[in-house]
Amino acid sequence: MFKSKKSRESSAEPKAESKAESKESSAAPSIPDTTQIPDSPEPADPELQEDQKKTSGMFKILAKLIGVKDLINLRLSLPTQYLDPVSNLEYWGYMEHPDYFIRIPDNDDPVERIINTARWWIVKDSKFLNKKLSKPFNSVLGEQFFCKWLVEKKISTSPSESREVSPASDNSSYRSVSQTSTGATPDSYQVEYITEQVSHHPPVSAYSYRCEEKKIEAVGLDHISARFASLSVIISPGSWNKGIFLTLGTRDNETYNCTHSNGQVVGWLTNKLKAISIGTIRITCPKTKLACILDFAEKNWYGKIKDIVEGVVFTYDPENSDIQDWTSKTIPSNITPIAKIKGQWDGKTFVEYTSKPESEPILLVDMHTAKPGKKIVKPIEEQGENESRKVWGKVMEKMVQRDYTNATKLKIELEEYQRTLATERVNSAQEFIPALFVKDFDDGKPKLLDDAKINI
Repeated sequence: MFKSKKSRESSAEPKAESKAESKESSAAPSIPDTTQIPDSPEPADPELQEDQKKTSGMFKILAKLIGVKDLINLRLSLPTQYLDPVSNLEYWGYMEHPDYFIRIPDNDDPVERIINTARWWIVKDSKFLNKKLSKPFNSVLGEQFFCKWLVEKKISTSPSESREVSPASDNSSYRSVSQTSTGATPDSYQVEYITEQVSHHPPVSAYSYRCEEKKIEAVGLDHISARFASLSVIISPGSWNKGIFLTLGTRDNETYNCTHSNGQVVGWLTNKLKAISIGTIRITCPKTKLACILDFAEKNWYGKIKDIVEGVVFTYDPENSDIQDWTSKTIPSNITPIAKIKGQWDGKTFVEYTSKPESEPILLVDMHTAKPGKKIVKPIEEQGENESRKVWGKVMEKMVQRDYTNATKLKIELEEYQRTLATERVNSAQEFIPALFVKDFDDGKPKLLDDAKINI
């Protein structure tokens, strides 16, 4: 949904790596400390009160930026009391449900594989239903983050491969390992997340999700554009962002390109922030000539405003069909849908097969029962100097102690150090080279270096 990863302020790296950027920096708007926006009543819960103060403070800043085309490119250094003690690379991501991810290639039917891909796409942002929205740190250039999930290879006694069974249910073939095990076992699959900040102007990170045993990998570039319009923040894919590219090695390297919809953050006046998807995502697989279009919108659903998802699966001609402007409602009349998807993004979504018009809709995703996987990160003492928790560790520590004065001081020192490094690169005509990925991102499909040091 968000592309994502990211509500970034562009201050954690240098003021400039060129004269043009220096001029841009000098033109950045100043943010007044106050504005004529009423504060909401303070709740009794201290933690909730602090969260609402963060939201109110952020809104006062955003209210002064109406009309700015792209907030991400502004060099706004926010004080730590408006942030959460977590890095951008760690906070954002698409692997809340690794059990859905590794199931994608299992079915021999290519229609089921693209539906499995759509299922994973729908459920990947479930964290926004249950977690408060927050603003993480902007990752510095060259910053890295690694983690993994272990997914149990559970042999079910029930027909787990039936399409009626959601993969995160108790009857699924796979379940995320919930115990404190930190290494892959014969009874579990290991899903890995590898990411690096590869550009700071604009802010872009490259990432890879993979399960080597299942020969499945999803790669992409996170680059977003954001603007404040009226009472919401609209987040759109940036120019570097070509979507997610999912490759199934056990299926003759089928590749699915999954584009991003827009995201919208609402609820600023009520101090109850909510993230919703708006617009259209398109999943295409040239090898199987199958496509899936999903439309997201807020609509009246049985008398209540709900976040609705509607979609369609169909065959297309990769050479001659330009589906980039199609929605689920505007596919050409000469195309017969294979399946239709409909439901609530924040509830249950179902699939119907047009070959069986009399059959009951089949549950695809239940967002309220889908169980997120347990993320495993190495202890801080085993992390490298460029890893997120090591880079921001001292700032995080002060923030957890609610010592925001010293936390902000440490954050500013870190940002100034990054600016010094950038100035040195400019003066020595030295180009930044990523440590994990090949420095070639034109097609939006980052490639891991053969000798990349992966600290999983």
